[in-house]
Parts: sequence; C-alpha cells; structure tokens
Amino acid sequence: MDTYRGRREGSPTADDDYRGLPRQVVAITAAGQKRRLAEATEPEGYPISVRGEFEWGYDGSGPINLAAAILADALDFLPSAMVVLDFCEAVVAEFPGPEFELTPTVLQTWLDARLTTGVEATPRDL
Repeated sequence: MDTYRGRREGSPTADDDYRGLPRQVVAITAAGQKRRLAEATEPEGYPISVRGEFEWGYDGSGPINLAAAILADALDFLPSAMVVLDFCEAVVAEFPGPEFELTPTVLQTWLDARLTTGVEATPRDL
C-alpha cells in the first residue's frame, strides 16, 4: 500500500511539491515516486456521488470524495457506499488541520478491523 498526503494551498510546509496545484491536493507516494490521487469512478447505480473536490477534517461531500478515492486507489475497486461512508467518518473526517498523512499501516489496520466486523455494518440512510 501507499502513503497518502494531503495539503491545503497556503499551508506552511518545507515541501514544494504542491505549488501551483489546486486548493486541496492529495499526493500518493509509492516506492519513492509521487503521483496525484485521482477521483473515484462511480459504477452505474452507485448510491452516492463520490466525484468532485477533495476535503477532510469533517463529514461531508468533499471528505466522502476523498474517502472513495483513497479506497478505490488502495483496493483497485470502489467498495460499497457503506464502506466508503464508514471510512470517511472514522478516518478522513478525523484528519486534523491543513495537512494529513495516511500511512499504509493505518490504512491496513482500518481495513483489517472493518473486515473483521463485516463488510456490511449497520445500515445507514443513503
């Protein structure tokens, strides 16, 4: 798995990788290479919208978009909407401040815990 790092434009950092990019940028670092995180592609009939600008630090449409994109990138498929919403609430909404880093260990720990409780947890209103 890869490391996901997000930064809001104007945030103080010594890293110049984000200059000139949109307001919220999420980069993926794998084997020393960086690339930009792409939006998730919704399958036909997917019950929630997961396309658009990324955000974090609260529970809303931007964080849901980010949660879906991270999971789709890490898993090579977009999991159920319920898994995306759970990941958003438990992880993405909790990212603090103008920058975040999601390490492979944290992501794998969440996925393992989620799988042990079942892929389909308690239903939500979608």
